[in-house]
This record gives sequence, structure tokens and C-alpha cells, in this order.
Amino acid sequence: MKDDKEGKKIITAKLLIQNDEGKFLAIENSEKREKTPGKWELPGGRLKYGEDRFKAAKREMKEEFNLEVEDLEDVVRIEVESDHLVSCYILFSDRWTGNPELREDKHTKYKWVTGDEFMNLDWHSDAGYDIVPMKCLEEYLEKDKIY
Repeated sequence: MKDDKEGKKIITAKLLIQNDEGKFLAIENSEKREKTPGKWELPGGRLKYGEDRFKAAKREMKEEFNLEVEDLEDVVRIEVESDHLVSCYILFSDRWTGNPELREDKHTKYKWVTGDEFMNLDWHSDAGYDIVPMKCLEEYLEKDKIY
């Protein structure tokens, strides 16, 4: 799989991670993220060559937050065109272990947010599409997926 530096499609897996209180994990990008400093997004990241969306999501959560995620479910796949084409799988899990900790310098903080708080965060341009799947999560989980 080529990366976006060669003008190819970027494939990502983002996670709607829910805690026992029904809140979702959101993360704020650090100043080191040139295009999106201080903007919020869901945890997750790009798929590596040969990785499926579930393995990528689990790897990203372990690497960046020291969380072990189980029982991932597809929510939706969204394609976004900006400087390049981004294909984003949004996954859901409410089964995870560990205490979130920022393990890389990509993010400055995280917080657990309600649906209303989620909608009011300052999302970066390629991440605002996460709002509808979060707000309509039950309906998305009930639908048959063909990808």
C-alpha cells in the first residue's frame, strides 16, 4: 500500500471506544501535528501493509494509549476527499482493558466525553465525520455491512 506522499489513498481505522458511563474517548493533537495542532479526533490511525482494520485499530490503541481492545464491531466506512482520498473505517468497542495513557508525542490530552460534549469539540477537518456515527451508533451497529 502506498502512502499519501505519493498521492495515493490513505486507509485508516478510527475507534469509538466507550466506557462504562457511556462516554467516548477523544484525543487532542499536539502542536507537533503540523496540519491539525490542537484539534480533536478519535483514536486510531493508518493501516500498515497487510493489516486489516481490526488489527490496525488494536495496534494503534496499544501503541498510543496502552489499551487492549476486544470485540471490535464495524460501524461505517467513510471516504473523504481533501488533499488526498481518505478511506476511514470507524469501529466500535466497549470492551477494553487498561488505563489510557498517552504514550507518543502525537497527542497532548484525552478525555471521555458525552454525545453533546463530543459534538462541541474542535475537530480537525478530516475528523468531524465521526460525529454522526457516534450520535447514531445503535442504528449503525444494526445495519448489515458489505465491506
